[in-house]
Amino acid sequence: MPRFFQHAPDHRTMLANNHWCGLNDRWISSQYLPALLVDIAERRGVHRDLVLSGTGLFEDHFLREGHCISTAQLERLVLNVQRRIGHGEAGFLLGNALADEPSSCLASLVPYSPSIHDLLCCLRNVSGIYSPMMWVNAHVDHERIYLVWRPRVSACAQTRQFWMDALSTLITASSKSIVAAPLPWQFEFSAPMTKHSEQYRVHLGDNTRFGCQVDAMSLPRQYLHVAHRAHTTAFHVAQHTIYRQHEKLSVPLGFYQTMHRYLQCRIHAPPPLAEAGKDFCMSPATFKRHLYSHGIRYQTLVDQVRREMSIYLYRIKGWNHDQVATYLNYSDMSNFRRSFKRWTGHSPVEFIAAIKSMA
Repeated sequence: MPRFFQHAPDHRTMLANNHWCGLNDRWISSQYLPALLVDIAERRGVHRDLVLSGTGLFEDHFLREGHCISTAQLERLVLNVQRRIGHGEAGFLLGNALADEPSSCLASLVPYSPSIHDLLCCLRNVSGIYSPMMWVNAHVDHERIYLVWRPRVSACAQTRQFWMDALSTLITASSKSIVAAPLPWQFEFSAPMTKHSEQYRVHLGDNTRFGCQVDAMSLPRQYLHVAHRAHTTAFHVAQHTIYRQHEKLSVPLGFYQTMHRYLQCRIHAPPPLAEAGKDFCMSPATFKRHLYSHGIRYQTLVDQVRREMSIYLYRIKGWNHDQVATYLNYSDMSNFRRSFKRWTGHSPVEFIAAIKSMA
């Protein structure tokens, strides 16, 4: 199995270590993403005081070794940048800056990546540096590789699409640099069609769809190992450097991310809220309050995880209705059909027909 497609750690290990962070835990280095966002805004004529307003960040923090901010502070910073330079282009500007800027933490990595597979492996392992709000799962079938993005922490819809725009642009621009040509990436966004659609055509191309069931991008798998250049030694040096930077941050799992993985491990029989709270060493009332503080409703998240798994089994594995229902522990097919329609807005038959129309 390629390194990029390794499985997540067992949920019992994560819970035993209490290895997750809250919205106000400070672990994001001020010298990486926050500094880059301020630079982007200043190049657009926005004074940094306006960008930093309400974030708790000050100019001297960017020069202070080891200074970190929380995801709540980063979210406020992103909202400030969006308000000042425009929601339509802010994410794309960050994605291109991450791929091309000399000051980017990825600046020495992208130019020397021997292949898209090598780049994606590294990006997955250091995602806490450039993507503290989102994490990626990779799936592959006999034709395509799929990168599916999910939140580490709960975030408002505006900042979630900002990160989707930035990450899609980062990978699109980086992969184009590696093979010295545009690649036929396809994009699916759960957000509805935006009025800034021209920005998506400029930065991502024409293969972009909105109002989908997932946030994902995909590419024919034959492009994974296309090698346009050979900079193996330089790549390993750059990789080693950024791994060390990532280790210094001690990147934790977000609570939302931990809950998602926990429920993935219990996908066949999701536990009731009280049992889940016990696994997290909390009383039911404390667990409910903790979920609420992160903008999470337990049953909504259970439904989301089961919806995502059913979509994965249909689209990637090519399973039939009986196989998917059995995997999710439905003994009655009519109950599964009702649940699937509640999760997706479509019956299983309609969903399969939509998949075939996309091929």
